[in-house]
Amino acid sequence: MPLARTKLSEFSITRGEPSWFHSSGTVRRGFCAHCGTPLFFDLPGYGVISIALGSLDSPSQVKLEFQCGTESRMPWFDALAALPDVPASEKWYAKIAGAAFQHPDHDTSEWSLKTV
Repeated sequence: MPLARTKLSEFSITRGEPSWFHSSGTVRRGFCAHCGTPLFFDLPGYGVISIALGSLDSPSQVKLEFQCGTESRMPWFDALAALPDVPASEKWYAKIAGAAFQHPDHDTSEWSLKTV
């Protein structure tokens, strides 16, 4: 999962409160308790937080400056760009759109959580 690190002093949450899972003695992972979306990888006490790029409203606006953890990259990763792109069908998007329990993938002035 691609993450972007930022200083805690430059970070804020615009809506709600994340839930946290302490995955080790030094790391906690933030997620949405309502839909399960992974949000953060945090090392408390270090003054930085890593944010899951897929959780951002506009991930394409993030300017990446370095990468780390490449030693555990899958050997096929560099070949991804050369693979055929098979987009999901409009029928698939229509099927899941009416049944989604997640909040919108963008900040909104109104937001209500669907529950089962």
